[in-house]
Amino acid sequence: MVMEPDIYTQLRLLDTDQLCPFESVRLLENRMTVDLDEISFLRHPFLVTAMDGDDYLLLEQTEHFSALTDAGLAHIPVQVCPTESLATASSRVGLTNFDHADLFRTSARHPELIRILDSGSGNDPSVTGVRLCFDFPRQGKFDVLLRHASRAGCPASLETLFHSIMARGGWAPVVETSDNGDTVTRLTEYSAIVTVPAFSLDDLKTAASAERLFPPGIAGVESTWRALNIDFPMSVLTSPIPIEEKQRFLRELILLRRRTRRTSSYRGRVYLLNR
Repeated sequence: MVMEPDIYTQLRLLDTDQLCPFESVRLLENRMTVDLDEISFLRHPFLVTAMDGDDYLLLEQTEHFSALTDAGLAHIPVQVCPTESLATASSRVGLTNFDHADLFRTSARHPELIRILDSGSGNDPSVTGVRLCFDFPRQGKFDVLLRHASRAGCPASLETLFHSIMARGGWAPVVETSDNGDTVTRLTEYSAIVTVPAFSLDDLKTAASAERLFPPGIAGVESTWRALNIDFPMSVLTSPIPIEEKQRFLRELILLRRRTRRTSSYRGRVYLLNR
């Protein structure tokens, strides 16, 4: 029988300057801001994994983390995931106001970085780089090759491409649904859908350590284990007491909840529908 890891040992407090995001928030419009005095508790621990030294890679919620640190939060609850429990994922993003002609203009302006592949080179193994697939409603699909020579974090070509997309419009995750006939919310009509391949965990760690960050929402990581509803009091997080005492409070808080049967665990995938 395979022993299951004790997820409670993954929960701890870290200094916020130990957490390194792999994606940037500077391309986001109307970025999140928070007032620590108006927050009673932090609901979920931030998902991280260890890097070299005392640093940790932040795996999600970059915008929320950035807002908390900008507001002055010095310590934060995290779930430290072992590498073997993580898998990177490809993504599909929908573009707005960036059409077929915009893609060709961007490629023409940056031929050394961005190349639109013809049908004959789409499966050529000698053609190397990061491949994206653009799917336009009328013109169809186009494979785009992005140069990635340095291997130091986010490719400059990917950053250049998404700067061009942002200059024309924007992008958002594609929401798949088969029930769009009676929905109250109107689904966005995209000018194109882009499939971005998965980047490796090493790519994300290099992006964080070299400060060559990915555009927001382009790269992602999934964990096989997740702790939710930690509900850590903000009054304790912002207290001037040492972090060791806050860590002791966290351990006792979890122990009390387990003793009073206020914790649950579930097998399989968990979807948090309102983070």
